[in-house]
Amino acid sequence: MTTTIEKIQLADSTLPTKEVEVPEWGVTVSIVTLSVAQRSEIENKFAGGKQVALTFRQALLTMAVRNTDGTELWTADQIAAPRADAVERLFQLALERNGFTNDDKQLLSDAEKN
Repeated sequence: MTTTIEKIQLADSTLPTKEVEVPEWGVTVSIVTLSVAQRSEIENKFAGGKQVALTFRQALLTMAVRNTDGTELWTADQIAAPRADAVERLFQLALERNGFTNDDKQLLSDAEKN
């Protein structure tokens, strides 16, 4: 008999992704759904008051935007170079896909400034 937690773990063994075309670059990327641990890692870096080199935007984009085969698309340093309009659209989709509320965004942005 399968327990409830086993059913949850099985259902979440492959987190959902959403493929997004980026016409500015002529590519398609995947926006991945983060695990609770990954989302907590981002929140702890910023809301926890720790000073880190990454911005919230870079951290989320590094974790949540992937090549369509699931591999890492870019490093945090590489995110600074692409067009801001395309990156902003991917950032907004990553926020939405991972359940960040307006309050979460404000809290993390405020913590990032301190």
